[in-house]
Amino acid sequence: MSTEENAAAAANSEVVASIAYVNGRRDHEVPIEEVGKHVDPGRSMLWIGLRNPSPERLADVVGQLGACDKNQEEMLEAHRRPKIIDYGNMVLIVAITVEVEAERPIFGETQFLIGEGFLVTVRRGATAGHSPLRERLEASPDLLKRGSDYVASELLDWLVDRYVAAAGKIESVVEGAEQKLLIRGAKDSDIRKLYRQRRDLLRIHTVVSPLAEICRRLARVEMSAVDEHARPYFGEVADRVLRVDELFNALRESLAFAFEASLMIGQAAQNDTTRKLASWAAILAVPTAIAGIYGMNFKFMPELASPFGYPVTLPVIALWTFTTLLIVAHQGTVLTLAFPALAIAVGFWLYFVNPVRYIGFMWWLWFLSPEVRRLADYGKGGFTPTSLIQVAPLAVTMISGLSLLRYYPML
Repeated sequence: MSTEENAAAAANSEVVASIAYVNGRRDHEVPIEEVGKHVDPGRSMLWIGLRNPSPERLADVVGQLGACDKNQEEMLEAHRRPKIIDYGNMVLIVAITVEVEAERPIFGETQFLIGEGFLVTVRRGATAGHSPLRERLEASPDLLKRGSDYVASELLDWLVDRYVAAAGKIESVVEGAEQKLLIRGAKDSDIRKLYRQRRDLLRIHTVVSPLAEICRRLARVEMSAVDEHARPYFGEVADRVLRVDELFNALRESLAFAFEASLMIGQAAQNDTTRKLASWAAILAVPTAIAGIYGMNFKFMPELASPFGYPVTLPVIALWTFTTLLIVAHQGTVLTLAFPALAIAVGFWLYFVNPVRYIGFMWWLWFLSPEVRRLADYGKGGFTPTSLIQVAPLAVTMISGLSLLRYYPML
């Protein structure tokens, strides 16, 4: 392919459309080199669409339409924020497009140059074209007859539709992130991804929200290139932009709430683990204390040489371990029935095996039974006026009455 053919192909790819409309109907295509000769505000409207044009091509087109040097310089620059500039005989609107691919937003730029009898659209980086909107307007000549300012409002409204489509895709991404955070918690990779998603939503907000004020200005401020009958349409577009911006803000807040919820779930799991560890520590406290005291390897200790020391100590340890286990497990009803039975059994064992320890066990039982009763009521979820646990110290004390029966004949 020759150099001239390559240049012609590049020029054709830059020019999407250059069409003159008469009374709202497509009349003829206009050569891009002669657009200045076909501007006729009273009879026709010229709609030119450019895509990623070279600086020379863009300067040539807008120069033929009468754009000043400042206007040309502004259109040649890349923009990161929407803006509007009134040059008197024409108005330049810069909007930022948002598309979503691979769960990430892709930003582009679209410029609208509105003048008497012409409209120039310049797209840079925007993946979606204006062909569907152009076809819809061509099917309704009455709409195209309203002029370039009305077509610009339709283009801005179409741009908002693309925002809504992007919001729908991002909403699916946010829902997936919420499910991951709430089901498996926040991992390092999830936190980094969450930060990137919130950053993307914040950037979308910064490029969408200024467009509402631009449309408000077009609806309220008198401009020579915007007819007073077209202003209400820009007001409707401004309302839609605000609603879409609120949607993006809501998605950003949803990610924050999901992250906070995952942190709360993680903290609750940690608290549950801590409670379990504390419960086992309480269960093992009495056996550990007794074993620790008698494991200090002192030569002279009470009951150290007693033949009944080991079998006497084990039932006491078993009673308090089982009692603490039922308290921790919130088995108040079982504890109410089991504690008196076990206390009486241990009391009988100590009475016959080691009467001295039986007396100590009896006094400790009078001291601890009220506390065990309170914990059992807490495990059952309410206070009971009477409890079998209070019978335990009385029953163990009455075991000592066996001594009267055993030694009565000796009196």
